[in-house]
Amino acid sequence: MNPTIAAFQKIVDELAGQGRRLRGEGERDMVKLAVAIARRILRREIALDPEVVLGLVKAAFAKLESRETHRLRVSPSDAALLREHRQSLSLPPAVEIVDDGSLSQGSAIFETARGNLDASIDTQLGEIERGLADIVRSRVS
Repeated sequence: MNPTIAAFQKIVDELAGQGRRLRGEGERDMVKLAVAIARRILRREIALDPEVVLGLVKAAFAKLESRETHRLRVSPSDAALLREHRQSLSLPPAVEIVDDGSLSQGSAIFETARGNLDASIDTQLGEIERGLADIVRSRVS
């Protein structure tokens, strides 16, 4: 009887381990799905209201504080809007706003004396996704 009970206990332990593994995989998939949904919503929001990028740029520039910013690279579709609202964004006259055809709408890269700050929507969502994935990974481990 003892060998049968031990075999049964081994099966129960294996099933419990698989349950934890499957739950962890499900949580990772949920993080990816949530970020994909957020990305899609934000892209639609930017397409419907291009002025959303103004808030993005203003918040990112505020984080730069005293760092010397030389250039702001944005998508061509965002460049004209940013130039138009330059004063309300408190961008110093020395900051050059550059059209960068390689960037999508909602992208903003600040070039500073100390390096670049990528404040793009996709970059920020990527950081959020990595942070959530780390939390899920630490819970599963």
